[in-house]
Amino acid sequence: MATAALETYLALVMSSKNEIFKSQSDFRTSIVPEFFLRLLDGYIQCKSLPFTVIGQTSIPIDIAFDLKREGLIVKKLQRVDVAVVKPVILAVDGIATTGFSIPLVAAEVKNYFDKNMISGVEFSVATLKSTFPHCAYFAISEFADFELQSNSYASSEIDEIYILRKQKRADFRKSDVAKPLDRDLIIEILNRFFVGIETHLAVHHNLKLRVPNGRLIRGNPTL
Repeated sequence: MATAALETYLALVMSSKNEIFKSQSDFRTSIVPEFFLRLLDGYIQCKSLPFTVIGQTSIPIDIAFDLKREGLIVKKLQRVDVAVVKPVILAVDGIATTGFSIPLVAAEVKNYFDKNMISGVEFSVATLKSTFPHCAYFAISEFADFELQSNSYASSEIDEIYILRKQKRADFRKSDVAKPLDRDLIIEILNRFFVGIETHLAVHHNLKLRVPNGRLIRGNPTL
């Protein structure tokens, strides 16, 4: 039902009588992220989890320590469309930073992705995962706008690239007919968010406790 409502709303916004809403406008590009934000916030509230859902906000992806800077901490930030974070207090030498959080799951959500946009996401995610290795990161768009045959993103740090309409942007422009949003893909994305959230409820303890099972990193979720 939620996917159908989103589809109806997007069709209204994209109709010719509403051409004031360009695909690049903040309003148009905020619709799908807002959809995920509301569903994720409902999940967090329902479960009373100690996390926060944020949208179109900068999150830390890298941290440096510099004695020549006031506060000693230098944060590198990246704007993301959807993220679930854990607000924490980070202090160095008794000086606390403001507004710091640890990302659990994050996503770049666009109307379409072209090659340059995906490359930018790849670079940012690689930096983020060197600092927050357990954060899952997804790229989500309605359309694809790059040559699919000549690219493989399996080696990137992006956990998955989702094309919700299973359609290239060029094909949509030619036909002016958008394929429907894929409900199963949206459910999969939400489930992956939920799993990413739930896995952060348990603390990984001493590695010695994992040796008997033979898996030291992700194989023993209860340890």
